[in-house]
Amino acid sequence: MKIDITRPLQLLQWSSYLGILVLVKLFVILPLAAILFNDFYLRLLPPDSSQWVPLSTFDISQDSAENNLVYDQTINRVLIERALPKTIDNGISQKINLRDHILYKVDLDTKFYCLPTARSKGQTTNIEELEIEIYSSNKPESLIYRRTIPIVCMRPDDSINIMELYKFGPSRLELFRKEWLNHFKAHDRISITSEMSSVRYVLKVPKSHKLVIQPDSGFRFRMSFEQGLRNVMLRWHKFSYAVGIVIFDLAISSLFVITAFFSFFLIMRRSSDKKDD
Repeated sequence: MKIDITRPLQLLQWSSYLGILVLVKLFVILPLAAILFNDFYLRLLPPDSSQWVPLSTFDISQDSAENNLVYDQTINRVLIERALPKTIDNGISQKINLRDHILYKVDLDTKFYCLPTARSKGQTTNIEELEIEIYSSNKPESLIYRRTIPIVCMRPDDSINIMELYKFGPSRLELFRKEWLNHFKAHDRISITSEMSSVRYVLKVPKSHKLVIQPDSGFRFRMSFEQGLRNVMLRWHKFSYAVGIVIFDLAISSLFVITAFFSFFLIMRRSSDKKDD
């Protein structure tokens, strides 16, 4: 009885080819695409084109009469010939370092809790209004942005549900974050011109409440470029990297496939020519 092993050998052969292609894809083409796109991105956008400034590095003051929380910081314009210092997230007041003669767009990201105070007795609702204002100086006429948003504030008798504590885990802080954390974002709404010398961020807190700001709150200053593509790539950094790596990967893979087929065609042609001779 003869056993035909031609088909299993063919399957093994094609499986080995496929395995080699997958390994080349994962360990050669994909890393190469990531390296090439990263180099392209850094050439298109300078490393200092985006600057994250935590709110904890601002000068903080409290206006008790108006119940306002105020963040102030001056802008230090740095010439293009000098390296742009990065803001260190250490909770110490630092100037905002920006390039000279360049327009910046600002992404604002603020996370906070709204907590009751001793004067919160009689509060009947958890919904309050928070007014947000940004100035280019301490003068009222320098207002450049204003927004009023609804927020969730705790009442003196509010807490977390004990059943949820058993359901979601032992961390009470995580449950408070899930139920009471407010998050406000404002992307691409604020412009910082080269003439501005400071930023003043004012939170008009509801009466008889106080805010607890999360440490990951702050401003992201982005250079504004004339080309829209560069602005999009700078604003959507992670998405741009994902799309860019995929495009570079497809381009390299296509080049690899074309080269492989062309080489295979030449080899087969030479083999046929030798047989004819």
